[in-house]
Amino acid sequence: MLDAAELLPTFNIDSGTVIAHMAGGPAALVVAVENSEDSEDDGAAAAAGLGPHDVAIGLTASGRTPYVGAALRTARAAGAVTALITNNPGAVLSAEVDIAIEVDTGPEVLTGSTRLKAGTAQKLVLNGFSTALMIRRGRVWSNLMVSVVATNAKLRDRTVRILAEATGQDLPSAAAVLAEADGDLKPALVATLCGVDVDAARTALAASSGSVRDAVRHLAP
Repeated sequence: MLDAAELLPTFNIDSGTVIAHMAGGPAALVVAVENSEDSEDDGAAAAAGLGPHDVAIGLTASGRTPYVGAALRTARAAGAVTALITNNPGAVLSAEVDIAIEVDTGPEVLTGSTRLKAGTAQKLVLNGFSTALMIRRGRVWSNLMVSVVATNAKLRDRTVRILAEATGQDLPSAAAVLAEADGDLKPALVATLCGVDVDAARTALAASSGSVRDAVRHLAP
């Protein structure tokens, strides 16, 4: 849930691109609803509306949680690509998905408390996957978060520093270009790298589905 929530401000993806579902709903993030993971009906409902252009990723330490299993079966029946992230090698649900990622973390320090090693390992897998996905989609430039949505003073300051680092400009010059781009980092970056005006940079980005890499390649082949 946290990884999905952070993708929008970090990479400026469209709302609804990555949607997280949790057994018990959002309230379960604050107060545990342990019996909810046994509901196959709720799991199937979470996957309702998926289709051939979607990917459904199920997370279950044991690899047999009914909620997750029903969601993955519903998704697969609808033509979606299905994947499982589990900490149980040879998990029951592994045979029912297109891609099974089995992270063998072994017994927990506190027996059965999968919020420890298993939960931490799953977070690492998801963070790695979502970051690689955003890199592949051109939402970064080198190792810089050029798609970040600057919604507060800290992030607005960071966009100036990112632009300066990416282009070799000094901070005042980077701030001036950002002002021309109404604070939008990506067109400011593309405009500076390619020596074009901000409008041309925006047009190239729109034609490249927001990919800085593809926009730069288009303007400076």
